Amino acid sequence: MLDIRRNEQIIKVASENYNVKFVEDDATYLNTISSNSIDRLLTTCLLHHLADPSLALENWIRVLKQGGVLDILMPCEPTTLWKIGRLFFVAIKFQNISQVRAYYAQIKTEHVQTYKNLLHLLQINRHIKIISSHNWPFRHLPWYLNIWSVIRISKI
Repeated sequence: MLDIRRNEQIIKVASENYNVKFVEDDATYLNTISSNSIDRLLTTCLLHHLADPSLALENWIRVLKQGGVLDILMPCEPTTLWKIGRLFFVAIKFQNISQVRAYYAQIKTEHVQTYKNLLHLLQINRHIKIISSHNWPFRHLPWYLNIWSVIRISKI
């Protein structure tokens, strides 16, 4: 398991109850992980932060075994629902408009990739097969009317 926010309690429980190995590594390169050695990889809210998501995806696929599964959870940005959610659940907590503007300026620098571009990267990759894609909270509506998307792919 690759976990950016090293949580000792999670590591202890998972190590005692499941066949998992925790490593510290660069999320783009995965240098310490051998090729074709991982059955399942899960990334949450990561791909849209990376400067070179195609390189990260290439390395994630490299470490997966044949038939291995990669689950990618990412925000469906930029969408109206995201903007409304940020307005009511985040921006409302700030004391003045300058704090709100600073928050949105920070988000623009952190979320360097859009959902549409990342989905395209997955769709054109000939080494993977998209098994499923689910949006939340409105599963049967298109991505641009949702907040989150979980895409499950398999290495072919």
